[in-house]
Amino acid sequence: MELSTMERVDSLWFPDGNIVLCAHGVLFRVFKGILAARSSVFADMLAFPQPEDAETLEGCPVLHLDDSAADTMYFLKALFDYEFFAPYPARTDFDAIHGVLRLGTKYRVEPLRRRALQHLSSAHPTSLAAWDALCAASPAASTSASSSTSSTSSQQQSSSLPQHVQEHRPTIGAVVAAHAGPSFDPSHLELPILTLARAARAPWVLPAAFLRAAAALTSGMVTALDILEGIDYGVVHVELERGDKVLLLEAGNALLGEGTSELLGFLWSPTVCPGCVHAGAGGAGGGSGVAASGTEGVTNPCTANRLAMRVAAERWRSDALLPIAVCSGWRGGHEREISAESRQNDGISTDSRGGGAGGRGQEGSAGGVWRRGRRGGRAIWGEEDFTRLSVCPPCLAYMKADWMARRGRFWERLPGLFGLPAWGELERERRRGEEVGWGV
Repeated sequence: MELSTMERVDSLWFPDGNIVLCAHGVLFRVFKGILAARSSVFADMLAFPQPEDAETLEGCPVLHLDDSAADTMYFLKALFDYEFFAPYPARTDFDAIHGVLRLGTKYRVEPLRRRALQHLSSAHPTSLAAWDALCAASPAASTSASSSTSSTSSQQQSSSLPQHVQEHRPTIGAVVAAHAGPSFDPSHLELPILTLARAARAPWVLPAAFLRAAAALTSGMVTALDILEGIDYGVVHVELERGDKVLLLEAGNALLGEGTSELLGFLWSPTVCPGCVHAGAGGAGGGSGVAASGTEGVTNPCTANRLAMRVAAERWRSDALLPIAVCSGWRGGHEREISAESRQNDGISTDSRGGGAGGRGQEGSAGGVWRRGRRGGRAIWGEEDFTRLSVCPPCLAYMKADWMARRGRFWERLPGLFGLPAWGELERERRRGEEVGWGV
């Protein structure tokens, strides 16, 4: 195709520009001096003297790039128009992040690379508190502010909790750092985000990105064929590295098998919660949570309700529910509703307090449809599920703390499930990449 017939991008065609960039048949007329000042790679490329027969257009030398036209457009717009790609938490979209991050990395434009990394990281936090805020779940905040137990009674209960529970137990009144939320919508972008994070060497993005992709796979939003053969994203074919394909296809067992089983352990371990008001005088409610003799204190209203919920939870596990909620879109995305036809009563009666311990998916006492998580990533247990338990306040406090501890342990294990370093190292990489930058 002749240069004169190729498409020109009006917003990046400056009449006084002195170089024409050509990316897959799309032309941009810009300024060599600015390219060289912002990018050491362009500076080196433009330092070579042009041969006498070099290709020109309207008196300007033509430089052919092997980058996609879309990526080149977003990169150049960010380079020549500061307001186009404003720093986080300004809103943007993934196409812009993709172009700016890929070419900002390739051409070593560190300020743009850092800015794009901050945008990409906004949908892939490294802490469970930020992830919960992202998914609009915030169990830590709701647990610490729960009306079911007061701050005083919660503090009194803490001494009877096992060490592994106390370590992950939310501190009453603790202030969690605010998370401004994602600056773009990651919906249906699981594979492009994974490939971009790999290409940009942003490993801290990968655990949350893998989790979101695994959720999409279990829900059918992404298929095994998509993972094996790749997908078309715009005019670009996106395919994971071979190792990432294996990791993602094998993630189901870790997430849906042992992951959910470990998370639901608070429903049946210990047999009797420490401090249970229904425990017998023989020591069943002591610190060990195990009856000293006979069955007194073991079979009581609390343990009976917990057993019923355990039986129900075993059935829920067949629905491919995840240990923690995964939102496929950003805050404000549509929640997945469970229709009245699919809501089944698991045979657990509601208690006299009206706190519905009813079956999963039932309407709550306030009416309306019970909604469960975001599209393609419903958690097997959430904060709202505790209203369906008919147990005494000490049992409820213990179970909530144990549930939080188990969620915390799952989050800590998450990077390892995908062959990645621990969160501490990933967080250091994030700070280095977003705040300091480095030559690549």
